[in-house]
Amino acid sequence: MDMLAAIVRPSVTEQQADNRNRNHQTMTGNNILQSVIGQEIKEGIIQSFYYDEQLSDKLNVVYLKFDKWIHITTSDEQTIIKEEQPEQIEPFTIDDNKTFVYQLTKIENEFSDFTNYIGQKLIDFKELVYINYPDQSCGIKLYFANDLTLILFVDINAHSRFSFNNLTRDDIYEKQTTADNKNCG
Repeated sequence: MDMLAAIVRPSVTEQQADNRNRNHQTMTGNNILQSVIGQEIKEGIIQSFYYDEQLSDKLNVVYLKFDKWIHITTSDEQTIIKEEQPEQIEPFTIDDNKTFVYQLTKIENEFSDFTNYIGQKLIDFKELVYINYPDQSCGIKLYFANDLTLILFVDINAHSRFSFNNLTRDDIYEKQTTADNKNCG
């Protein structure tokens, strides 16, 4: 097994996976996103993860600033949203002299399309799930004014990615919520 994979994605036993699936809540922090609907996005920062000087995950954490900062993480079949300001974590080394670095960068410095979102109001959001695994969260779709969407999702290699301007993928879809089902009649 690749040493990096063992550190980044620890393996679990079948029993642990079963327990996790039974207690699995796919997306947490809906109330935090609800609280920023109608607010303009002011800024965005990504936290990238480097292991032993190699980029492991460009979008380890996404921070979006509305009237408050929100933190979005998508990994291990979960999407987690919480109130949290970006904070630089000092690099550190573990026993085998491998260095961990968590670098903060403005989103528009890496993804120029993000500048189109600055000043736009958040209108809605939807959790994204895998077509073949509907109980596993793989991201979030944020709807902004002027028909803009920003999708944060996990790809097949367990790396988080952005998709701008309503680009879609065949293997994921928007999870229907109870409110959506009530509106369907």
